[in-house]
Amino acid sequence: MGLAFDAGGNLFVSSQVGDKIIKIAPSGSQSTFADAVDGINWPVGLAFNPAGELFVASAFGSTIHRFDPQGNGSVFAQNDPLGWSNGAHALAFGSDGSLYATWGANRLARYDPSGTAEIFAGTAGGWFIAIPAIPEPETWTLLILGGVCMAAIRWFSHRRRGG
Repeated sequence: MGLAFDAGGNLFVSSQVGDKIIKIAPSGSQSTFADAVDGINWPVGLAFNPAGELFVASAFGSTIHRFDPQGNGSVFAQNDPLGWSNGAHALAFGSDGSLYATWGANRLARYDPSGTAEIFAGTAGGWFIAIPAIPEPETWTLLILGGVCMAAIRWFSHRRRGG
């Protein structure tokens, strides 16, 4: 489930039940902002850009949708920049206006405001974003971009004991 506030104080919640985005006004009233009819399939990550557009990561649809404040939507990205269809998950905007998106379990993509993409971190294979050294047992590594925590990774050290 993803959560994001717009500039007006409305809370947007992604719900996999019914594949929809629910808008909750400051008064508490609720309405459906977008749903499966708009192409959303298992929505997870949500993020607003400075222009007030809502971006929605659809994990099963392998898309990132963009919605204007009135709810008119379009596909912003289809599959990850390497062409894999492993689903978008977390979304966040950087201070430069770029959208950062996690794809599958091992890639972080950066999209400029026009939608041009590049792999920012990660690889074409494997399961984790590449980090040079594995920390000591049971430590956490946080990936912070533009003041937003994009990922928390728990590492375990596997050591051989005795003879």
